Amino acid sequence: MNIILTLIVTINIWCMQFTISTIDISNNEFEYLSCHLTYEECRRFVASLYFTSSELPEILPKAVEKIPPDVSCYDLLINWNSGKEKWKGWGKTHEIVTRRLRQIDKIDLSQWLGTTVFHNLAKQINETIIKAFEVNTKDKVNIKHKLEDGKKYLEVENHWDIIDSVLSGGIICVFFAIIFVCCRILWLACKRIFIRNNAQDEELVCLLKDRNVK
Repeated sequence: MNIILTLIVTINIWCMQFTISTIDISNNEFEYLSCHLTYEECRRFVASLYFTSSELPEILPKAVEKIPPDVSCYDLLINWNSGKEKWKGWGKTHEIVTRRLRQIDKIDLSQWLGTTVFHNLAKQINETIIKAFEVNTKDKVNIKHKLEDGKKYLEVENHWDIIDSVLSGGIICVFFAIIFVCCRILWLACKRIFIRNNAQDEELVCLLKDRNVK
């Protein structure tokens, strides 16, 4: 059972890698971040996300200037999150996002995001385990019900009451009556043949006597 649960959890996490965005950050969490960043902080934060290096590059200020000024912070984050290019969010985890938040001195948001992501991941794993237990329990209940139904069916089939006794007695009586009738018919037939043979013998004896007398 433990192996099955481990396999289910592993598959669940593995399938998350095939999303078209970051693996473990939802749009609601990006919305929360956008609401707790000033527009300048957001532009700097979004610009930093486009770099693949671990540390912030020196050209970050120039990258900030290229961020569209007339787009909301939330839309900027969603645009980065939904892109498949290597400098966007497709296939990445929350680690890159929390690191960039720390690097722009938004440590509180970084901690909040890390805690939230792990909480959601634990919740998903728990739900997966609970569903696995529910399926396993449901299968056991179904098997138990089938066994109980089969037992009840056998008990009904094997139940012997007075009607069964009367019917069985009647069948036995009819059977012996048929045998008796057959034996009676056979006996009468044999008796008739025997009588007929005796009558023929007596007639033959009488004929022989008449001839001798003459």
